[in-house]
Amino acid sequence: MKVLRSIPLLAAAVLTAVPLAAQPALTRQAAHAEALAMIRSGDEESGAALARLYEAQFGRDEQGGELLLEIALARCSKAWPALEAEALERAVTALRDFRRSYRRHPRAAEAYLAQAELALLSPEPDYDLARNAARLARGASPSPKVQERLDRFAIQLALLAESGEDPEQDIQAFLRRWPDSTLAPEVRFEAATLAWRRGQIELARRRWESLADDLPGHPLAAAALRWAAEASLAEGTTASARAAVDFFGSAAFLAGSSEPLRGQAERGRIRALLRLGRDAEAASLAEARLAQKWEGDTLLLEAQSRLAEAMRDPSRRVETLVELDSAVTDPTLSPAARRALLTSLAELQGLSATDALRDALAIQEGPGLVWRFRAGFLLAERLQTEARWEEAARVFAQLAQLGGPLAGEAAARLSRGRLEHFIWAPETPEPTPEPSPGSAE
Repeated sequence: MKVLRSIPLLAAAVLTAVPLAAQPALTRQAAHAEALAMIRSGDEESGAALARLYEAQFGRDEQGGELLLEIALARCSKAWPALEAEALERAVTALRDFRRSYRRHPRAAEAYLAQAELALLSPEPDYDLARNAARLARGASPSPKVQERLDRFAIQLALLAESGEDPEQDIQAFLRRWPDSTLAPEVRFEAATLAWRRGQIELARRRWESLADDLPGHPLAAAALRWAAEASLAEGTTASARAAVDFFGSAAFLAGSSEPLRGQAERGRIRALLRLGRDAEAASLAEARLAQKWEGDTLLLEAQSRLAEAMRDPSRRVETLVELDSAVTDPTLSPAARRALLTSLAELQGLSATDALRDALAIQEGPGLVWRFRAGFLLAERLQTEARWEEAARVFAQLAQLGGPLAGEAAARLSRGRLEHFIWAPETPEPTPEPSPGSAE
């Protein structure tokens, strides 16, 4: 159907020509369907214009309320990716307008839940507002689907708000109540991540392994196997290192051509093989990886190989430092590879390498979350060695914002440092949720 700017021909005729008392129910339904389709197609401006026309002609009824809610939810969706102030304000305003006009609407719980999510995930989280909005959503007769999302939200709130509530209880309650939910796999992944953050390495490994075994075709299966491998390596035994080789191999297979996950798994397998002393196999896998010419990998793997040699042979340290320093400036290097190289360079330089670590931490483009954490933790530890407590706290605060499996550890170190050295910085942001370990480099 052709659209004249924002008003489709059918809606224009329906809403202007016929007196209200003479219009059949079908006309009301057609106008509602037209506006709803426009909003859900992404044309929010035209949808909002139709919603206003609908309310002017038919008054405030349940269907008109649904249109207003859909506009608000569309604005929330646009606000999520960038979390820009203007987009957030538009979303909050739309939700407020809906709640004021349609307090007893059958879908009111969705509006309260969206408000709770905005409050929790905004750049300056308001945990009290998030908790109160979630409470109101539960009291607004939510549908089963909204109730499921509320239970999922309770997990996120418990993980981020540090209110003393145990996220493990919310996770297990969700899995008992919604075992067949499409959200269950990511909740199971989060359960493993929580165990990892708490240092329960074996439990984390079992949870990731179980997830991959139960759902081998799920998009999270490869990431679960990759992290089961990392947990196996962390257990520190020969048997667990052998298991890590297999887990990394399976993760690479499931990842297919998906990068950076395939690269993470293959490089992890190289580490596990080296841990077992199977240097020839590790070298063969590294050569195969180099032959595939993935972006940034060639320079990165070659430089890390030189770094390993310098660690074994101190006489090559100066030569390797020069080579790494030159490689970092190579214009073909991807941001993620440059971050990894800077961190490797800092590890070889020792305590004097704070500049390289700051440069590595400052690179925000591209994948490579693990390397950002590695650089950040090294930098903070070296600042602490020099008794530069406030600078170290700022680094931990920056890491806590990144999300992933190590954000909780960064937040814990930040809290511990504040208490031990009487550092208080109320403006420091709290940790944010995404990405999960599966997206970390």
